Amino acid sequence: MRTSRYNWLIEDRGRWLVYNGFSGAVLEVDSQELPLLENLLPGGLEVDTTLDHPDLPHDLLEVLRQTGFLIEDWFDERRFLSAALNRARFSATHFGVTAVVTTDCNFRCTYCKQRGASGLARTMQRDVADAVVELCNLVKVPVFRLGLYGGEPLLAKNVCVDLLRRCGAVQKARSASFGATLITNGYLLGQDLARDLAELGLNRVQMTIDGPQSVHDQRGSVRQRGVGRVSHSGTTSASCFCSDG
Repeated sequence: MRTSRYNWLIEDRGRWLVYNGFSGAVLEVDSQELPLLENLLPGGLEVDTTLDHPDLPHDLLEVLRQTGFLIEDWFDERRFLSAALNRARFSATHFGVTAVVTTDCNFRCTYCKQRGASGLARTMQRDVADAVVELCNLVKVPVFRLGLYGGEPLLAKNVCVDLLRRCGAVQKARSASFGATLITNGYLLGQDLARDLAELGLNRVQMTIDGPQSVHDQRGSVRQRGVGRVSHSGTTSASCFCSDG
């Protein structure tokens, strides 16, 4: 076995966390185990590092293996990711398009390239929305997915509703599967709107919450502080998109 190339050891306010970017796993490290993991899992270490540490407890070793921090010698993470990307790109059964409905945002997160209220914010015009629908009509696949992105896409709610309604109608007319994803900070996502969007085919939501209110407000919301709205109303609203399956 050897270490994943996507391991990172991170200090967070006195705690040590181990993060794997391939599996998405996060583990909090006990102070007694930290010296072992510093040797095994340094961020950015070359992938050919071989696991050979007799002091590592067997139960911890097993946890690291199951969560992707340690991988089998034969497994090539880069080739796996490349193959997965190509399967998605050249699929004959699935097609997805992401629509940037606005570049405006009601937050100004410090880590985001979309700066919001910069004076350069633009909302998708009708002719561009028509082109998205035309693309939806041209691509004849069993499964079509629409992504709604920004900025904060719910600042252009009418554009989102229009695209969902028209693209959904195209796919319904040909008996194809239609679904959509919304990437949002959740501030404007009340329960009534969530239900309306779900009825139009929106079935996935990616919502940004950076932690407790104090952390979220410090890192994220400058124009409008509101993690309380996000964590209470937004996450509750997101349940409207959960299916029985």
